[in-house]
Formats: sequence, structure tokens, C-alpha cells
Amino acid sequence: MEDRHIATAIQLLKRIPLYEIFPNVTMYTPIVDSMFKVGMAFELLNVMCSKNLITDKVNFEILIDGLEKSRRIDDALELIQLGY
Repeated sequence: MEDRHIATAIQLLKRIPLYEIFPNVTMYTPIVDSMFKVGMAFELLNVMCSKNLITDKVNFEILIDGLEKSRRIDDALELIQLGY
């Protein structure tokens, strides 16, 4: 996903609640994956946490993979220990 598409996806996530559609983990997962590729995933993960959105298995694997590729091995290990 290109940077401009990521920005569009984030704007969509912000606007769809106006239509009483509330993003869930499934909606966030591909955006989180794309944001890891450009180094911006943690901002979105913080939003997910603030909304009490629990990661599913797919999202968890994307998080671990993104952390490894970002060379944040300690963070990946901490996430695994937390059991997300």
C-alpha cells in the first residue's frame, strides 16, 4: 500500500464512525501491516488499544513480523510474553 493509500485508509477509519460503523480488528489489520512497512504502525496500534480492540491471531502475527523487521526484537518478545 502506498503512503497516499495509507493516509486515505486512516482518514476512512476516522470518518466511518460518523455513519455508525465502528472499525474492528479485521478492519485495522491490513492497515497496521501496511503501516509497519513505512514505520508508522505503533501510532495506529495505540489507537486500537485505546478502543479496547484485542488483536486476533492474524493481527498478532503481523505485529510480531513487523517488530522483527523493524529490529525491535525486545518489543516482539515482550508482546509474546504478554500473550497478546
